[in-house]
Amino acid sequence: GFVMVAEGGHLMVGTKEQPMDKRATIYIKKGQTSAQLGTRFLGGLGSGKIDIHGRKLERTWTLLSQTAVAGSTQLHLKHDPEAMGWRVGDRIGLATTSRGESTVHTIAAIAPADKAPPGCGNLPNVKKTCSENRCKVLASSMTDKTCDHYCGLSGLTCAAAFEEMSDDCNIKAVLGCGETWPGTSDLICECTPPPDAQEEEDDEASSGGQKVLHLQEPLRDEHWGGFRNVVGRELEMAAEVVNLDRSVLITGDHDDFYTSNRGLHTIMTGTGYMDLRYARVEYCGQRDLMGRYCLHFHLMRKCPLCIFEGNSVVDSAQVGITVHGTHDTLVSNNVVWNARAVGIYTEDGNEMNNVIKQNVVICAWWQTCSVNWLQNVGLHAGIFLIGMTNDLIENRVAGHENCIWTPGGARGMGHGAAVGKVCPMYIPFGEIRGNVNHDCQRFGLYLDNQFPRNVKRDENGYVTDMASCQKYTADGRDNGLQPPNVIEDEFDWHNMFVGQYNMGDVQFLNYISVNNHHSMYWKSSKNFADGRMWHIKDSLILNDPSDRIGSLQFLGPGGPHVFGIKDTVFAGGPTVNGVLAAGQHCGQGVAGGPCVSQYLLDGVDFSGVHSGQALIDFGAHATDPGEVLPIFLAGDNSLGGHRSMVSRYLNGFGLVSGCSQLGAEWSSGFGCSAPIRRLTVWGPDIGELTLRGPGYEVSANYASPTRGMNAGKMAYEPLNGKGYGTPVLAGAEYTLSGPWQGDMVIDFSDNVLGDYFGSPDEKVRLEVNGKVCSLRASDDRRFLGPKGPVPRVLETHTRIVGGSLSC
Repeated sequence: GFVMVAEGGHLMVGTKEQPMDKRATIYIKKGQTSAQLGTRFLGGLGSGKIDIHGRKLERTWTLLSQTAVAGSTQLHLKHDPEAMGWRVGDRIGLATTSRGESTVHTIAAIAPADKAPPGCGNLPNVKKTCSENRCKVLASSMTDKTCDHYCGLSGLTCAAAFEEMSDDCNIKAVLGCGETWPGTSDLICECTPPPDAQEEEDDEASSGGQKVLHLQEPLRDEHWGGFRNVVGRELEMAAEVVNLDRSVLITGDHDDFYTSNRGLHTIMTGTGYMDLRYARVEYCGQRDLMGRYCLHFHLMRKCPLCIFEGNSVVDSAQVGITVHGTHDTLVSNNVVWNARAVGIYTEDGNEMNNVIKQNVVICAWWQTCSVNWLQNVGLHAGIFLIGMTNDLIENRVAGHENCIWTPGGARGMGHGAAVGKVCPMYIPFGEIRGNVNHDCQRFGLYLDNQFPRNVKRDENGYVTDMASCQKYTADGRDNGLQPPNVIEDEFDWHNMFVGQYNMGDVQFLNYISVNNHHSMYWKSSKNFADGRMWHIKDSLILNDPSDRIGSLQFLGPGGPHVFGIKDTVFAGGPTVNGVLAAGQHCGQGVAGGPCVSQYLLDGVDFSGVHSGQALIDFGAHATDPGEVLPIFLAGDNSLGGHRSMVSRYLNGFGLVSGCSQLGAEWSSGFGCSAPIRRLTVWGPDIGELTLRGPGYEVSANYASPTRGMNAGKMAYEPLNGKGYGTPVLAGAEYTLSGPWQGDMVIDFSDNVLGDYFGSPDEKVRLEVNGKVCSLRASDDRRFLGPKGPVPRVLETHTRIVGGSLSC
C-alpha cells in the first residue's frame, strides 16, 4: 500500500557520489492507507529523509540536429547519444514541430547514420522533405522553373516532378522533369546523383561517422531539426528528444490506471528532505485528490536540500511535479511526459526562490492532458505558477493547451494554506529567462494578469502588509516594482497566442516570436514605475509565409499610457489587418480604456515586412474609440520620418500644419511632424463632452466608428478607465465643454514622452467656462494611472469642480 519514511528515518537508494547504476524498482501495490498521506505512495514525514539517486545521464534531453521525415527510423541529435549516457532499449519521446502529436520510440541501435545520397542533404529552398533519403523535397521559389533546373543547381539529375497539393508532400499532378506548373511557387522534385558520386558516398559511409539513434518504430510525421531560415535569420527550431528511461523505476499496480485515474504518488513533508535524481516515476497521480501528485514537496518551508533532478515523470493522472508551500528547492533537467492537467506546479502562491531550470515538459496531444482536476476547469499548462517569485530558466514546453501560465487572477487571494495571505497578481516574478514554448494549442508564454509590486512578505512568502499589494503607496506614488521584472530571451513559435491580458511593470527583452498566430496578445498595460519606456526591446517578430502555421500580427494593449517598442524587427507576412495594432479590445471588458494609447517606436524596423501589408493598425477587436483614438509616435524613422500619427477617422488633423494623410501601409492615417499627445478626463459619466481646437475644426461624422470624435466629441469609457480621452496637439489651445457635474481630473500626456523628445515642459492650454489652465506632461501624477476612477484628488491636480477649472 505505501512506503513511509517516518520521523528520524532515512531511505537511501544510491547516493550522489555512488548512484544506483543497476536496475532498481520500487513497486507500490494497492492496499493499506495512511491517515496522513493516503494510499499508494512513497513519502516522508517529520524529519524523515529520502535519497534516491539513479544512474546519472549527462543530458536527459537534446534536440534534433537534422529534420527527420515521416517514415524515418533514425534521428540525428545535437549531442552525442553515447556521451549523454543513452543506451539501446531506452524509450525516447520526440516532440511535435507541426502542432501534431509527439511520439514515443525505442532505441534499436546507436550507430553511424545511413547516409543520404550526395547532394541531397543540402538542396536549396526546401520547405518540406518528402523522403527519408532527403532527395525528394517540396521546393519553394519555383515559379516558371522546372525540377530539371532545380536538381541541376546541386549537380544532380531530376528523377521525377510533381505539383504539390497544399504546402505538403501530397501530389496533385505528375509532371515531366522539364515541365513548369502555371502560377505555382512550389514543386515536388525528386533528384538523384550520378553513379560515380554514389560510389564515392558509399566509400565515405563505410568509414563511419557521428552516431545517430536508430529506432524500432518509424516516425509518423516530420519533425524539424537544426536551424531554419526564417525571413533571412537562422533560428534553431528543432524537436526536443527526451530520454524516458532511468536505472531506478518507481512504479506500481496500474491495471485500472486509465479508467480510475488513480496511481501512486510521492510526497515529502515536514522538516526533512527528499533528494530524488535520475529516477523514472510512472502511472502516478490521483485525479481529484488534493496533494496526490507524482513528485511533491509539501509545506516544507525553506528546503534547499529538496531536489528533483534528472527524473522522468511519465503518464501522470494529475500533475507531474508540485512545489507546494516550499522554498529554495531545485527542480532541474526533469522530463515530464503526458502529465494530465499540469506538468510543473507551484501551488499556493507563497512559494519563493525555487529554481525551475532546463526541464522539458511535453504532452503527446493537448487534449490528452487537458482534463478537469480538483474542480479546476480550463486551468491546464505545461508549467503553472501560482507562486510567482520562482526562477524559470531555459525550460522547454511543447504540445500542451498552454505552455507556461501564471494565472494570478485565477487565484487572486492564493490557494490552500495561503488563502488570504498572498496576492498572486501583484507578487513579483523570479528570473524568467531562455524559455522555449512551441506548438501549444492556445498560449505559449501566458502571463495572464500580472502587475508586480513592492509587496512586503515574510520568510514563508506570506504578505505582512496587504496595503503593499495596492497600485499606489499611501502618498499616491506608483507602487509598481522597481526595477521591473524582465522576460529575457523568450522564444515562442507555432502557438496560437503569446502574451497576457493585462500586465504592467514587466519588460520583454530579446523576445523572439516566429509563426505564432498572434505574435503578441496584450489588452492593457501601464507606464513603468521606474520611468523606463520600453515594454518590448531588442526583439524579433517574424512570420515565414512558407509555413502554414501563424500570421504576423502584434496586438498591443490599449489605455492612456506610453507603450514603448525599441530596436525591434518585424518581418515576413502575411498579416491580418496590420503588423502592429494599437489597443487590442480597447473599451471591451477586461481591457484598456479610454483608448488614447500612445505607442512610442524607436529603432523599429518594418523593412522586412512583405509588400502590400499594413505596418500599423488603429485598434484590434476594439470598440469604436479603440479604432479612432490611438496615437503612434517616433523620434526617428520608425514611422517613415513622421513624429506622430493618428487614425484616418480624425480627418481634422489633415488641416493641422505639418500633417498629411498617408497610404495604406500606415492604415491611411494622418502623419504629422508636430507632437500629438493624449488628453484624459477622469471622473463620473456626465454625458458627452466636446473639445474645440486644432484637429477638430471639421464637421462631425457620426458614422461608425467615428461617431463625431473627428469633431471633438468625447464619449465616456465605462468599463475599464472610467473616463474620457482624445488626442491633442502639444503647444496648442483647446476649449472643453460639457454638462459638468461632480469633480473631474484632467491629465495631459506622460512625463516619459517629454523626457524622450527633449521637451519636458511640453504643455497644452485648456479653457473651461472662460478659465484657462496650462497642463504639462510634468504635472503631479500621484494617484493617476491608466485606469480610473482617481482614488484621491489632490490640490496639485488640474481639475474641474462644479464646472469651474482649477489649475
